[in-house]
Amino acid sequence: MRERAPAPFDISISSADGPYSLRFRPTDEWDGVIDVVIKGHEMTWPVPTVDREADGRLTLSGSTDGSRVVWNDEFWYVAQFRPGAPSVSYYGDQVCWRTDRAADG
Repeated sequence: MRERAPAPFDISISSADGPYSLRFRPTDEWDGVIDVVIKGHEMTWPVPTVDREADGRLTLSGSTDGSRVVWNDEFWYVAQFRPGAPSVSYYGDQVCWRTDRAADG
């Protein structure tokens, strides 16, 4: 179910590429952007979709604009928060490529 954008937040993530942070900034009451630095490359990913899943998890999703320099491709991401430990899953052609989890979870 479509949700309004949450307040700004930062989440630390562990990954095969080393640790990184997702920094969410709302751009209006429904959308936002995620600032991220992976392997030294700064990217800003759009967040056109904010949803609430049936189990209560908040999900933010969009495209990994600028990630070709890191992963030689761009993906669709789904970041999941509350309740439970945060995670980010990356999809290409509707297949999950990988899931990164919160640094402390």
